[in-house]
Amino acid sequence: MFIKIFLFIIIYVSLIFINPEITFAQPKITAELKATPETYSGQCPTTIKFLGKITVTNISKPPLKVQYKFIRSDGAYAPVNTIIFDKDGSKMVNTTWTLGGSELPEYKGWQAIKVVYPQDVESNKANFKIKCQTSELKDKDKDKDKDGIDDTKEEELLKRFRPYYKFSKKGDKEENYRPSDAIYQMRWSQLKNNDWPPGREPDTVKNCGDEKESYHITPPKRILECLDGKLDLLKNSKKTSYYLNISDNKRKGPDWPEAIAHAPGLYGHVVKSGNLIKIEYWQFFGYSGQDVAGDHEGDWCTLQLYYDPATDKLVKTEHWAHGKGIVFDLTKTKNIIELGNNFYEYRGPNYNVDPGSLHWDYEKAKNQPRYPSGFQNNTVRFYKIDNELHPVVYIERDAHEFWPTEHGSYPIANEHNGNGTSYLVAYTPGKINLGEIKNPLSEEAEIILRYNGFWGCYHHVGNDPPPGLTLHCQWTFPSNEKDLEEKIKSNCEH
Repeated sequence: MFIKIFLFIIIYVSLIFINPEITFAQPKITAELKATPETYSGQCPTTIKFLGKITVTNISKPPLKVQYKFIRSDGAYAPVNTIIFDKDGSKMVNTTWTLGGSELPEYKGWQAIKVVYPQDVESNKANFKIKCQTSELKDKDKDKDKDGIDDTKEEELLKRFRPYYKFSKKGDKEENYRPSDAIYQMRWSQLKNNDWPPGREPDTVKNCGDEKESYHITPPKRILECLDGKLDLLKNSKKTSYYLNISDNKRKGPDWPEAIAHAPGLYGHVVKSGNLIKIEYWQFFGYSGQDVAGDHEGDWCTLQLYYDPATDKLVKTEHWAHGKGIVFDLTKTKNIIELGNNFYEYRGPNYNVDPGSLHWDYEKAKNQPRYPSGFQNNTVRFYKIDNELHPVVYIERDAHEFWPTEHGSYPIANEHNGNGTSYLVAYTPGKINLGEIKNPLSEEAEIILRYNGFWGCYHHVGNDPPPGLTLHCQWTFPSNEKDLEEKIKSNCEH
């Protein structure tokens, strides 16, 4: 017996000498996943988003590589993804599943996370169910906004090419002001008149608000009815100096889970542009600010896409930052680089990882192009899932300017490194599409499209608050609204 014990000790010590790692405890890996929404009833196809996290503790020798994939009830193939843990903690992961239609009116299913390395671990099954409702649109109602494009086609395009957001952070400084619903912000705002003598506080327009609610604009529809319609673009095509004074405790936007699940403040506009179709995404933020200067309430940021119906493909992207357009002509793509985790980088004829500054020289402003040459046809990135391309948007921390990559700079601007919270924006049928000024697709859309004042107030001297999206020069008018375009474009700003 003594000899056996002695031999066991000798063998064990030898193994430790040959491979000392066996003495370290194995890391503990867990995963969890949730479907959003878990139950859906409405128009189809629809997209179920799955938000999850992988947690690792007891890492003895960082960095630790963890490989995982998503598995689902229909057995569909999914690629293996890799994430690196430098220390104990959790990392968020997500995916989507688009399904439903006339051939699949009801469906129950699930997805789960399966860790394949360095351990075999499986999360809970994130169950969901959908029930598709039959569309009741009649032929005469298929183009309710009367812009010459079938509304169902507009919805399809807005869903198909919706962006992937990459927010930014500096060290531990995360994004402070998340996406926010524009009508919610209006409901918690007072209307102020910006035309007041020096040294005097701006007046609250009391007949546009509810006295019992600190003159907040409730219901928001009254913004177009007060002052004899002065704030309605259809009745007054000029930009006014009235502005929304947003309640300070409301302007940060909902928490991240709500922002990720429901895409508050993301609105879409689809319109013909010659032989192409222009797809405009407009994102509202209740507050925007830089670490140095430029703070203001109520901001609109935009990503603009051009789609060719003849080839069924995107042909051009436009990211807008600080009033400058960053364009990529996809027909001039030179190289496509796979970055991993479903991300791809398209490089154009002007590819350069250091395009310089987007800033223009104000002394030569009249001669400066709206599209700085170093940024055009340089680089754009896409997130590809379910064979759909989603343009990636790198968002400037707190100021929310839209960039195509982390490269490029702007004086005194916060970083746009994309190292913060990131996600493919959610899609809810019937919610995103605004329609046109004369023919909005909902009451909320009517308010957003027609209000002709500023959507917030400035907080630093010399920095004007922004007007609504239809008073931005990037807004494209349909052919049946050329009369409005002639009146409104003279007031537009970038």
